[in-house]
Amino acid sequence: MIWFIPSWYQDESIVVKEMNWNRTASSSRFDDTVSQVKIFKEEDKEVSLMILSYSPHLRHFLYREEIMDVDYSSVFDDLQDIQSKRIGLYSYKDLNWPSDVEWVYTPYIVLAKRNGALFAKIYFGKEGYMIGVDLFQNERKRLIFDDRGFLSCVQYYKEDNLQYEEYYNERGDWQFRHEFNSGEVVINETQKHRFKKLRYESIEEMMKEYLQKKLHNYSFDDYVVIAADEHHNDLIMKSIWKQKVILSLFGNRFDIVKGEHLYHRVDVVITDSNDKKNLIEDSYKVNNVYTISPLDTRFKLGQSQRTKRLKIYFVLDDTSFSYLEEIMKYMISHPLVDLYIGLYHFEDYYDGIIQDKINQMLSQLEAPFKIDERVFLKIISDERDLITLLSDIRIIVDVRETSDSYTQIAGMSTGIPQIVKQESNYVYHKKNGFCLDHGYSVAEGLYFYLEDLDHWNDSLVYSYHLMQEYSGKKIMKKWREIIDNASKY
Repeated sequence: MIWFIPSWYQDESIVVKEMNWNRTASSSRFDDTVSQVKIFKEEDKEVSLMILSYSPHLRHFLYREEIMDVDYSSVFDDLQDIQSKRIGLYSYKDLNWPSDVEWVYTPYIVLAKRNGALFAKIYFGKEGYMIGVDLFQNERKRLIFDDRGFLSCVQYYKEDNLQYEEYYNERGDWQFRHEFNSGEVVINETQKHRFKKLRYESIEEMMKEYLQKKLHNYSFDDYVVIAADEHHNDLIMKSIWKQKVILSLFGNRFDIVKGEHLYHRVDVVITDSNDKKNLIEDSYKVNNVYTISPLDTRFKLGQSQRTKRLKIYFVLDDTSFSYLEEIMKYMISHPLVDLYIGLYHFEDYYDGIIQDKINQMLSQLEAPFKIDERVFLKIISDERDLITLLSDIRIIVDVRETSDSYTQIAGMSTGIPQIVKQESNYVYHKKNGFCLDHGYSVAEGLYFYLEDLDHWNDSLVYSYHLMQEYSGKKIMKKWREIIDNASKY
């Protein structure tokens, strides 16, 4: 059996409480565990997920990621004594509301009012199911509902400060209470037979007790693939028994320089780029490091050659914003060029910060266009958003300090040339991309690929051949090699 422990956390918390479908998190990132599990399932390998985060909407997430059929074990399900795994329905109308409540419906939430004052807010998930209710009169509370159709957690506030939260089983019995001021966890005395203590210093201490017991029951022949993340690295390594451990480094999720103590404790380290592999080997004298694509590539040619407009996809963050002006200037002299800006930090979008900055830039340049004419802001919340957007994109500009592997692989799979800071396993200068560290500018990269069809076609052909190295079968062959080597340690 191969166990995958994913990094499915939100911000700094081990608790994932999605509270609105249109603002599901402060940022989005793509996930190596989902892709790895899919590759193993397609090869009929026995795999299972171990979910460490509190994820009351896990079933819908698994469904969206098309891994609903993958077996999973949830730490919080066991801690809360929850047995069911089937999605259930629970309507806000099923709650006990006062008879004089007035309902106000908005595109994103439902408001409950009494005598003109706000009484409650009801939140919904992407698929329209209820995920939470904020109650505002008397003692403020937040009710969090599980996608299996029951109340999972209640948070209690005092003057807008979270005081404690209680976790429930599916029968409505509270199992433990997390006190925020002290960080301690208090166990319901009726559940003392399931725990060693009635009070823990933290949720992490309670989870460590559980994990040690859980992992000690696993076979020594099992493999545990850990998505490297500071939320759980130490917790898992302190709990692991004698299983073989593979550490997966993907994107910018984990700071490589903080992992020295891990690299020598695990059996194998896998990365998504040779740069990371070389850094770990050279800096920490580790020889069990492998580079492997986190994604199975399937070539699907984009439709950009069928449209007259030349669409640029620009990945925006704090380190890349300064390059926008260069692109805007290019657009002013090239009226057929449109710009699609991908946003991964949603709060800036909803607060209007990005729009204000771009409008100011367009005004200073005296550009003959504005937002929603030739400049479009697109929220990228998951892989499907990106793939849909790339379907008719002509070129990708991702000049962040560290480019995203998923974006590069997606661009390669659709035959789209990419302007990046430096070469990687998936983008090569003047072959299927344009690298600024060779002494070039973004504008020169745009000229190279948008004004010379031969260059664009050459990039398409090169991407197609490069992609063959990252097919599912070749990735699986690499994984077999990794697992064989792990068994030697």
